[in-house]
Amino acid sequence: MSAAQFASEAQFASEAQFASEAQFASDAQIASEAQFASDAQFASEAQFASDAQFASEAQFASEAQFAS
Repeated sequence: MSAAQFASEAQFASEAQFASEAQFASDAQIASEAQFASDAQFASEAQFASDAQFASEAQFASEAQFAS
């Protein structure tokens, strides 16, 4: 194998490694953003549930006050 051939193959290996690491970084970034979106969605739904529960209890208290 000539030195030029070896250098060419070594360059290819380096570029393939870099491409693989870049893909992994991209996948990890997407996974992280998806997790954040999921957490934010859950927090929003939990807040809505809490607000709805509070509104229901406040309505009940108001009706109980009126009855008395």
